[in-house]
Amino acid sequence: MTKKNDYIAIVTIILLMVTSIAGILSLNFNSGYDFINQYGQTVKIYGYGIYAHDTYFQAPISIGTDILFSFS
Repeated sequence: MTKKNDYIAIVTIILLMVTSIAGILSLNFNSGYDFINQYGQTVKIYGYGIYAHDTYFQAPISIGTDILFSFS
């Protein structure tokens, strides 16, 4: 039974690395746009890749997390 668990762990690690690489490749600050949130505040949206709907505050944090996890 442990061999099966080892295979599942390896496949999971590979899929997580693919997802992290997709996040790292989402680094493009030229596609941003302004959005008015539910509180009436204008926020800048990242607008590209898998973080297209995140703000300029959150997207670089997520991309940095992807970089950290892909090298650890």
